[in-house]
Amino acid sequence: MSPVIPPDHPIRELFSNAVNDAFRRRSDLYSPEIASHLSEEMLPGFVHVDHIYRLRSLGGKPLRALPGMIDCAAGKEGPERNFEVNLYIGDFVLFMCSFFPTLVRSESRRAPTAMVSRVGGIIVSFSEPLEYYVAEGRNAYNRAARTAAAFDPSSRETCRKLSEKLESYLEVLRMVKSYLEKSAMPGGRGGVIF
Repeated sequence: MSPVIPPDHPIRELFSNAVNDAFRRRSDLYSPEIASHLSEEMLPGFVHVDHIYRLRSLGGKPLRALPGMIDCAAGKEGPERNFEVNLYIGDFVLFMCSFFPTLVRSESRRAPTAMVSRVGGIIVSFSEPLEYYVAEGRNAYNRAARTAAAFDPSSRETCRKLSEKLESYLEVLRMVKSYLEKSAMPGGRGGVIF
């Protein structure tokens, strides 16, 4: 559970309702583990802006660019930390590409780093930032799944599924965003504004 939002906070119920609503429409993608991960871990973990960019450089500054995050994931800090960083990168990609795709496009276009990623066994250069993010999100979830195999089989399966069907889960999160936006409207279910 995310340390940011208390377990009994009403926003957790809102996130759970939003995720369940999205999976009712995409029942082919539903798994209890993924629904739980999205509503109890990922979404609460990104509520506060200071937690969106929670990875830090060696100098202690927040890493805002995806290439820096990927470099952080390559560190030799042990399997648990490796899993945590790669899971965060996958979740970051899923969150940013579904909730803030325009920001991803604009931030990535200003980045001086080439958008190059390994897709299968091939190195691919991307011109579209969202495609680059999706490729790196898939890679991060895949690395997290491989690392989790040693100490957390249930997380391994969740990460494997997220890696294999990342584009489909982006669609699910876009439905969650839509639900939350409707909740923020007058007469809606809550007061969340994006």
